[in-house]
Amino acid sequence: MTLLAGLLTHQREKSKRESEEARWYGQLFLQRRFDALSKLYSVFVSCRLSLGGSEIVAQKYSLEKIIEEPRAGVKLYEATLHQRQLELHRAFTEASIYLDGADNKAIGNGVVEYAKVANGVIARIGNFLAAEAGHGGELRWLTTEEREHSNELFKVPVECLKRLLTPRLPQGLKRPDTDTGTDT
Repeated sequence: MTLLAGLLTHQREKSKRESEEARWYGQLFLQRRFDALSKLYSVFVSCRLSLGGSEIVAQKYSLEKIIEEPRAGVKLYEATLHQRQLELHRAFTEASIYLDGADNKAIGNGVVEYAKVANGVIARIGNFLAAEAGHGGELRWLTTEEREHSNELFKVPVECLKRLLTPRLPQGLKRPDTDTGTDT
């Protein structure tokens, strides 16, 4: 009888330990997944803002200073675009281990499209800086069509990330704000 009780206790403790290990692993994995996807979402937002140039004004330079010193402002803008590209590639690489094939492709396409637009703007900046040295032309910002295209390129990856970051409740549970079964 004592042997049977000992075996049952051992089996119960083993099962409890395995359950705790699975829960710990799940929590660790889910937290890392959430952090990586949240960071990627945040970087996509920064990239979108950087294409509009609004980060320059919010950073070190005031709008008046950019107008007074266009070369310094344009160089800061170029550096910001380069920095955002690096951040986006890094965040995508880190998050890609948590993405399935379709999500990886959708978000990866957004990364590639951002790089194309940003590199186009960077080329225009190079042309502007060469113009100051007597070799290039004036700085041409994004046209209306290019701005619309850049806004569109963010829609698919951002919606994909929003979907992945929205917690799913176990089947049978409802969110408190959607429960309409109250008898008031």
